[in-house]
Amino acid sequence: MFKSQRITYEDLVTADDKQKMDYIKWCRARCGSATGHLKDFCDFLRHYFQDEIVDSGLMIPGTGHARILKP
Repeated sequence: MFKSQRITYEDLVTADDKQKMDYIKWCRARCGSATGHLKDFCDFLRHYFQDEIVDSGLMIPGTGHARILKP
């Protein structure tokens, strides 16, 4: 969809443009059945947002487990 703009995946994910943000949501909703270029982008999205969660302190370092805190 944004191929003609020649932007990177990271540029797309970090954009504050509503059209780009809506596109990211659309893509993420289809990652389970994605193929081809969409699958490649979905793989990037998984890593990008996983890293964001890890950096936020919500994941236990070195594991794939979420840190759960009591209220």
